[in-house]
Amino acid sequence: MNIKNVTLFAGLFAALLFTNQMFASDSVLNAFEQYRKAAEQGDAKAQYNLGVCYIRGEGVDKDPSEAVKWWRKAAEQGYAKAQYNLGLNYAKGEGVDKDPSEAVKWWRKAAQQGFGFTEEELKRMDAYAKCYKAAEQGNVEGQLELAYCYAAGLGEAKDPAKAAKWFQKAAEQGNAVAQYTIGLCYAKGEGVEKDDLEAVKWWRKAAEQGVADAQYNLGIWYFNGMGVVKDQVEAVKWFRKASEQGHAQSQFLLGDSYRGGWGVPENKAEAAKWYRKAAEQGYAQAQRMLGLCYVLGNGVDEDKAEGLKWLRKAAEQGDNNAQTALKELE
Repeated sequence: MNIKNVTLFAGLFAALLFTNQMFASDSVLNAFEQYRKAAEQGDAKAQYNLGVCYIRGEGVDKDPSEAVKWWRKAAEQGYAKAQYNLGLNYAKGEGVDKDPSEAVKWWRKAAQQGFGFTEEELKRMDAYAKCYKAAEQGNVEGQLELAYCYAAGLGEAKDPAKAAKWFQKAAEQGNAVAQYTIGLCYAKGEGVEKDDLEAVKWWRKAAEQGVADAQYNLGIWYFNGMGVVKDQVEAVKWFRKASEQGHAQSQFLLGDSYRGGWGVPENKAEAAKWYRKAAEQGYAQAQRMLGLCYVLGNGVDEDKAEGLKWLRKAAEQGDNNAQTALKELE
C-alpha cells in the first residue's frame, strides 16, 4: 500500500471498511439475520459481514464492541479483511481499548495474506506502538518519542494538542528536552493556548539543566522583556551560558552586547572575541560583524584584507549588509 503524502494513521482512520455489497435498504434487516445465523454457525465471511452491520448500524443498532467481537471471531479463523478491520479498531480505540501494538499484530496477520500494509509501513507502526506503550506506562523517553510522533505525524495523525500533552508529561518528569519543547509550544500557541509566562517557566527549567537553546531563548526574552521584566544583565547571563556551550547565535548576541554595552560594560575586544567564535561556526551575521571589526580596527588590529575575507564569507551566505559593505570597500 502506497501511503505517500498521507500519514500512516491518518490514512487508517479515514480508510473505508472493506465489505461485500450490502443489500438494498428494504432488505437490510433480512441480510443482517442471514449473516447472524451463518456467523453463529462459524462462517468467517458472515462473521466479518455481521461486524460490518454492527459498525455501520445496518439492520441493528450501531455497536462497535459487537463489531469487534465478530471481527475477532473471523480474524481468528484467518479472514484477512476482518484482521485488518480489527486492527483499525484497536488503532482508534473504537469498541475496544486503544492498543497500537494489538493493531499491528492483526495488520501483520492480514499482510501475510497480501492484504493491507507493506512490511515497511508495519515497521513504522510497530515503532510507534512501542512508544505509545512505553508512554502509557510512564516511561519518560517513550513520552518524548510519542510527542514527536504526534508533532510530526509519524505513525499517527499529526496532532499538536496530543504532542503538547506528551511533551508536558515528559517535562513534568524532569526531561530537559521536553521542558524546552513544551516551552516552545506555549510560546507559539501550538497545541496549547499561547502563554508567555508558561514558556519562560519551562525554558528556565530546561536552561538550568544546561539546554543551550533554552538558555538562548531565555536570554532573548529577558533582553526584549517578553514574558518577564526586561533585564539585559539577566539576558547576557543566559547568552553567556549558551555561548560557553558553543551556541553560535548566543555567541553573536553576546558579542553584540559587548559592542553596545547592553547588560555588560562596553568592550570591543570581547565583542570581537565572541563574533569570531560564532563566525568560525559559519554564522553569517557574526562573520559580517567580525569583518567590520577588522576593517575599522574595533577590538582587533585594523586589517582590511582580513576584514574583506570575513565579509566575503558572510556575503556568500546571502548576508545583504555584507554584500553592500563589500561593494563600498572593494
